[in-house]
Amino acid sequence: PALAAVERAQSLFGQGKVAEALRTLEAQEKAKGTAGRRARLLLGEYRIARGQRAEAQAPLMSLIDDRNNDDIADNDAEGLALAGRAAHLLRSPKDANALFNQSEKVEKGRLETLRYRAELFLDKDDFGHAEEVLKEALAKAEKDPELLVLLARVKLGQALDFDGAKELAQKALAVDPGHPEAHGILAGVALRDGDIAACEAAIEKGLARNPNHLELRSLKAAARFLAEDRPGFEAQKRAVLAANPSYARFYAIVA
Repeated sequence: PALAAVERAQSLFGQGKVAEALRTLEAQEKAKGTAGRRARLLLGEYRIARGQRAEAQAPLMSLIDDRNNDDIADNDAEGLALAGRAAHLLRSPKDANALFNQSEKVEKGRLETLRYRAELFLDKDDFGHAEEVLKEALAKAEKDPELLVLLARVKLGQALDFDGAKELAQKALAVDPGHPEAHGILAGVALRDGDIAACEAAIEKGLARNPNHLELRSLKAAARFLAEDRPGFEAQKRAVLAANPSYARFYAIVA
């Protein structure tokens, strides 16, 4: 039941149904084993996405406790990776990196561990190491849309490589045509080119899957700002901050 709940919650969250995803996961908060850990990890992650960082502490810390109590064994690559992801979300990057190291010692090249590690490096603006990890992962799963989008973010952050980022986003969309983050990459590139119409067209394609996607809503606010549509900008700003009052990334995206 816990694993099925995790899959259902991921589907709901991907459609922007955050409250329903949280309720699904909360029902499994006491579940045991790996499935229970996955439920608590997502519960913490989704609470943070809603601006509830304090409420995310307990489910995320439960994974750290499992490791400290040896409920996650030294040879459990999956459990170590999940604990590492929890440490990242708890803003403990050194602990996260150490746990990812332990996971990789058990199972070198494990895709989920590599993706988690790449997201950690991206979060710290360490684009060189993020690129290295993502290339290792893509050598095993060259068409994985999540990995392609992460590498596109690296291209933008590392060298403002708009063409490279656009190509990677298009590859992701060839696999998953509705991928919101891939459409977000294309929208951002179009906005930097001053093509507001193309930007908003890409945004709408992403919002078709997830109407409450905060990054896409923030990009739409930026587009409305550049179009000198102040009411449109304010409407998007209100929608984003109502969904997550602590979403400071809104201001970074618009800036």
